[in-house]
Amino acid sequence: MKQKLNQILKETFGLSTFREGQQEIIESVINNNNTLVFMPTGGGKSLTYQLPGIYMDGLVLVISPLISLMKDQVDALNNLGIKAELLNSTVGPSERRTIISNLGLIKFLYIAPERLNSFEFLNNIVQVKISFVAIDEAHCISQWGHDFRPSYMKIKSFLSSLKKKQDFPVMALTATATKKVRQDIVERLGITKYREFTKGFDRKNIIIIVREISKKEEKLSKVMEVLEKTPGSGIIYCSSRKAVDEVYENLQQKGVKVGKYTGALTSQVREQEQNNFMSGDYKVVVATNAFGMGIDKKDIRFVIHYNLPGSIENYYQEIGRAGRDGKISYAVVLASYGDTKIQEFFIENTYPSKDEVLKFYDYLYKDFSIGEGNKAIILKTHNIMAIESGIENDMKVGSILKVLEKYNILKKGVSEEESEEGFRGKGITLLKSKLSHSDLSIDWDHQKNLEKESYYKLDQIKKLLFYPSCRKRFILDYFGDEEDLKDMPENCQKCDFCIDKNKFKGGKVENLVPLSAFEIVLELLEKYDNRFGIMVISSVLYGSRDKKVLSWNLDKNKLYGALGDYNLELIVGLIEALIRYNFVEKSSGQYPLIGLTETGKLALYSEEILKQEESELQSFLAIKMKGSNFKKYKAKKEKPAKTPKGTTKLETASLFKQGLTIKEIAEKRGMTSLTIENHLVSLYEEGNLELQYVLKLVELVNIKKVKDVLKEYFEFGVEKLRDVKDILEKSGNSDITYLDIKIAIIMVEKGDI
Repeated sequence: MKQKLNQILKETFGLSTFREGQQEIIESVINNNNTLVFMPTGGGKSLTYQLPGIYMDGLVLVISPLISLMKDQVDALNNLGIKAELLNSTVGPSERRTIISNLGLIKFLYIAPERLNSFEFLNNIVQVKISFVAIDEAHCISQWGHDFRPSYMKIKSFLSSLKKKQDFPVMALTATATKKVRQDIVERLGITKYREFTKGFDRKNIIIIVREISKKEEKLSKVMEVLEKTPGSGIIYCSSRKAVDEVYENLQQKGVKVGKYTGALTSQVREQEQNNFMSGDYKVVVATNAFGMGIDKKDIRFVIHYNLPGSIENYYQEIGRAGRDGKISYAVVLASYGDTKIQEFFIENTYPSKDEVLKFYDYLYKDFSIGEGNKAIILKTHNIMAIESGIENDMKVGSILKVLEKYNILKKGVSEEESEEGFRGKGITLLKSKLSHSDLSIDWDHQKNLEKESYYKLDQIKKLLFYPSCRKRFILDYFGDEEDLKDMPENCQKCDFCIDKNKFKGGKVENLVPLSAFEIVLELLEKYDNRFGIMVISSVLYGSRDKKVLSWNLDKNKLYGALGDYNLELIVGLIEALIRYNFVEKSSGQYPLIGLTETGKLALYSEEILKQEESELQSFLAIKMKGSNFKKYKAKKEKPAKTPKGTTKLETASLFKQGLTIKEIAEKRGMTSLTIENHLVSLYEEGNLELQYVLKLVELVNIKKVKDVLKEYFEFGVEKLRDVKDILEKSGNSDITYLDIKIAIIMVEKGDI
């Protein structure tokens, strides 16, 4: 067998050797084993079903949702002299009948899942010898997959029908599947015995770099730096069309040969942009995640994520388009915690609450009594329905319609005869008569679990990009690539964390805090186990005067302000270090809570348990605080000194850091309190007053309220502070001062909130 396989590899595909793991997978299929293949994009998955398909007798059925990829592979096989055809929405009735009537003459048939259960196809396929069925993009069958497609649910019944006539192995292949998704794939395909291969998730030639940048100007500058320093071509992924336009226009103005690709463009323009990139006319393409399927350009040297990726699956699939030729390439993320708000917005609007779905259901059936409404037509746009229903968000309306469509309560679209002249929307057809809420067959628990899963995936991408740890090791662990994980050295030398870690002599880091700082955190969490999130616990330890802290009487706890000599960022880092090393756990969802793990509870009574992990905890904290030169954020406790009047703003900063109030500083310096306030605001804006001191001037709850007003009413900047104050007062927030507003504006600009 091996000799024949090597002969096909060389003579048909022009390759001299198999990539790691390919031969084992091929032999598994030939030996009639159901075979699950989890390999990253560019890892050589297609060869693992094409080569055994040539070796074995009969037709290979390849089920795939990707029309462009189908065509590319069919063309490639036909160019090699291997008969291949495709059946999808691009094939007309006459051509379809010709292909189906000649199945016995075809070696590879690529077919969209929607076409599997047509009577014409089923009637013919059962008469043809099948060597095996390969299911590409198999994660699409899983409810937990990042690209679930209902059409994939038909595959199990199709396989069952086919297996009544003959036996054959089934292959399931995907580049992105966690352990949870893999189990779901197995169950939904009805596979019992199988062999599983997880290979190649360590992209050894790709260096992963994370740069925490929030300001647009800094991001654009970093993009240009990457382009200037990196030969070859690249892709810049953005999370919105607006961001695509911004980056595209900026690069155009700087003379870069750049294209753009979004779903808003026509199919002809998209195809032209892709062709220009593939031919080398463009150095870079700026795109949403609509771009990339089927892209196999050898000299892509960098992939930049301008915003936070939606999930690790999406991120790893997208960076896999770089370095296909094995040469060193770069995956650069330019993101900040602020970028997570975009993803949270998408999640919030993708998974409407039960109350919202029922409210909209009542709106759709408002003109009908129980038992009426079946087959009724609604000709209204999403925007009109959002306003009339009170949902007030057309994106959420679209998500609600998907839920109702999923449970066969309605279908989107009406026939031309049923539509009205001038109506530009698709319309809706109600498929069932009106029911009481209790009789609706919607699995609310399932809907809630999908939402939780989305928040979980967002939490994982945060951990990958913002927690100090080896990025590559985290990815391998996430995808369950145990073989590559076992072979990876402690320092991968191919991610920014490990590269930075090399800078520390002997891999050791000077302790930033005493061990007792970690113990104080654990002690406070024993009292407030799973009651609050990271920021509330940090605020208590910091000694914040935030209204939440005071209204809940958290300032009465004996540990209130226990770590007040550190800044808030460092305290958050302490907690994240304890989470990373399993002393503290964080729940999933939009508002996660933190509590002690069993290890954390034991560490409260046995310091040795904590001591054993101290080196790792301190290393984590040091990397987390690298922007602060690894120094403790501790205020100098100097004795107040007499200061001559009329000195600089820095003198104000010195007095404030010594603990004097604004009023005391004003009296001491012979100035007004307003002048001292302006000094402190200016010092913070210029970077001469740290955030830890600024937070002693204001209450976080007020800052957040100002931020909300700025976001809603002042997208293009604030001309007069009075305008902001007026809106706040109208909404009942007259206690918010001009000082609060000034500091909030600067915090937003700096990305400190």
